[in-house]
Amino acid sequence: MKLFKKVLMGTFLLTMVFFLFIGQSWVLQVPFLLAFGWLGFLKSVGPSVTFRWGAIGEALLVAGILAVGSHLFLRWLWRQLQPEASAWRVRWSVSLLLLLVLFFGATMASVGIGHHVGWLMAGREALVRSNWPRWRMESAWNSRGLCHAAVARLEAGTPLADIPRYLLQDPETRAPSENHYVVSRVEPGGETGFMVFARDPLALKSDGGVRCSKSQRPDEMESLDAEAVARWLAGAEPVVGATP
Repeated sequence: MKLFKKVLMGTFLLTMVFFLFIGQSWVLQVPFLLAFGWLGFLKSVGPSVTFRWGAIGEALLVAGILAVGSHLFLRWLWRQLQPEASAWRVRWSVSLLLLLVLFFGATMASVGIGHHVGWLMAGREALVRSNWPRWRMESAWNSRGLCHAAVARLEAGTPLADIPRYLLQDPETRAPSENHYVVSRVEPGGETGFMVFARDPLALKSDGGVRCSKSQRPDEMESLDAEAVARWLAGAEPVVGATP
């Protein structure tokens, strides 16, 4: 049994080291967030919480009536079923009421968990993002590849307003198009330019965006940070087309 425990512990540690080595730090974050993540949630949500004292008072009134009524009924029923036994105790009624509240809370939690698990499974977004530069380079490559595909569509004669739709329909560019915005704009010099950036605000903040145009070679695409992307989007020239 001791040998089995040692082998199990060694396997677990090696697995943790392997995941950390490939940049999957979530294996350490998940246990911590499961235990203490709700503290950060309360900190961010707490200031915006408002109390409806009327509803709270109504709930307390209903709970009090339910507690008193159920206690009187159970005491009478207990006396009818067990006339020689001791009287029905108040703490028994309180325990049953708390058990009812616990069941109600557990049911709500189960429904919420099922709803969010279904939402996560049905979504196309990755559940985790690696901290390794390799995966971040892959994200940048998707932005550059998508920008290059938009320019290629423009050079092939595709109407500017239809380019985002073609990118979403093309099997090769559909996945990155679902995760990135592709915005086109007529530059001050009259040339059409594209900006590609992540839909996820956190990814936009860390990875920025990519700007390209017909006159630029693929290796000349500009990498911009999130602030530069916002300034480009706020330019005076009208936006011609963008992914939905």
